[in-house]
Amino acid sequence: MSFFSSLGGQKGIPAKAPQIRKVQRTITKPAPPPATPAAKARSIGRLPPRPSTSSLTPPHTNSSRSSPATSSTTKRKVDSQDPDRARAIRGGTKRKLTTPPATPLFGSSSDSESDEEEALARDSLSPNKKVKTTNDVVDKNPRRLRDVAHWNGKEETNKKQYKLVHSADFTSENGGKDYTPMFVGSTEDPVSVELYYPGSPRPERFNLAEPRDKQNHNPIADLIETTTSILTHFFPKSISDSYLNESTGLPYLLNRAYKTYDLPLFQSTLSTFNELITTSRVNHTLANHIDSGGLPHTPLPLDLSDRILAQCYSRTVSPHVERLREYESFSDSVYGEILSPFASEIFKATGLTHSSVFLDLGSGVGNVVLQAALEIGCEAHGMEFEANPAGLATKQAEEFRARCRRYGLAPGRVNLMRGNFLKDTHLLHDILPRADVILVNNYAFSSDTNDQLRRLWLDVKDGAKIVSLKSFVPAKWKLEERTSGDITALFKVEKREFWSGSVSWTNREGEWFLHEMDRSRLAAYDLSRRSRARG
Repeated sequence: MSFFSSLGGQKGIPAKAPQIRKVQRTITKPAPPPATPAAKARSIGRLPPRPSTSSLTPPHTNSSRSSPATSSTTKRKVDSQDPDRARAIRGGTKRKLTTPPATPLFGSSSDSESDEEEALARDSLSPNKKVKTTNDVVDKNPRRLRDVAHWNGKEETNKKQYKLVHSADFTSENGGKDYTPMFVGSTEDPVSVELYYPGSPRPERFNLAEPRDKQNHNPIADLIETTTSILTHFFPKSISDSYLNESTGLPYLLNRAYKTYDLPLFQSTLSTFNELITTSRVNHTLANHIDSGGLPHTPLPLDLSDRILAQCYSRTVSPHVERLREYESFSDSVYGEILSPFASEIFKATGLTHSSVFLDLGSGVGNVVLQAALEIGCEAHGMEFEANPAGLATKQAEEFRARCRRYGLAPGRVNLMRGNFLKDTHLLHDILPRADVILVNNYAFSSDTNDQLRRLWLDVKDGAKIVSLKSFVPAKWKLEERTSGDITALFKVEKREFWSGSVSWTNREGEWFLHEMDRSRLAAYDLSRRSRARG
């Protein structure tokens, strides 16, 4: 993952216009997310782009994703009408289908194929076929975005309290030797200020200091980007436009004060922001804007989601990022991350809604799981095998809950676990069969691990979507007599492409695969074959 960009010896970095790279695609593909007003205020370096991700297998300097070591021994019962094909599908192990197929998996055999059979075979691999996105999904039960229970700092006695990691907490570590005061000649070393958030009367403490290593957390960049994001998303335009003015707005004044070493201007501008937040929270301006849909509920704007998650990552994962490099080379444990724009594209392509269940197998430090819970509001689960990323995921999840409460937002349920996703009983029996969207970053997984994963898919429900970086369906696979007993026969799969900058291990473009469990395909194939046999 990348962190704050170097300031290049200047106080402030001019905002760059978004550049969209044009590339020929095999299918119609949505353009990358456009730059938002929040991006224009990033004039003094950027927060470390939080790896929005699940771990992948290729080597990477940032997060970790690991993979399980052994296959599941869970017993399953398979359709007894055709024992030979049953053995082929279960791969030699007896397993009980948690979710029985809606139609028989097997039927009578025939040596000939009809036109319908060929159409079904072609449908198994359809790289040029368009699929529905969330624009086609209508959620009958709208998400409630505002965290009413904790709004204005109200706490329920039966709810666990999560301690926020203040920016000042770790900029003060080691006696603050890793940071230098922002303002020359200031009486304090460094100056401390407070920042108020929409959903809580309790502020966050910041030290006005710069990191000696530009890769580390930058309190000033964090503070200015956060104020910009809050002004952009939590207020009606009739209010926010004047505060975001490019020549007189609050972010502009904060940045100018930073560049000119004007401490009084910085403090007074921040005070104006805090007073605006406090007043607007008390008079219900903020609550009314959120509840009326002024802040989109599903999906939450990506730049706002990124801002919140970047704060979580920089306070919990970044200080310990070296731990994520401790993995065995050329193994399933090699770490890599799916970045947030790509994760958001996956959510859209799979039709994920706030009532869905999302599962990330090999979830690393939990980035994609947290993004799904925040951006979509869905129930989100993740399992990671390696100890270091799993431990950091726990810390990041706690910070995520505390920070969401400061913003006054209610994410979906988050469940990050450590374990072997090929063997864990709770995951296999209680979560996998309910999952609507499953992400498995299998880019560097061994063929044996991928084969074991294929057998897990017998337990997913009809209509479940499985996203992977390597396909579980061979490139030239075709549904016919000799292949109809394979788990592959139950999948529809589409090959898609991602933009450069979508993953942590390369800046190149690449492929990803969207699988859908569709047992009706095999039933239709068997029906057609029987008809041919009788005819």
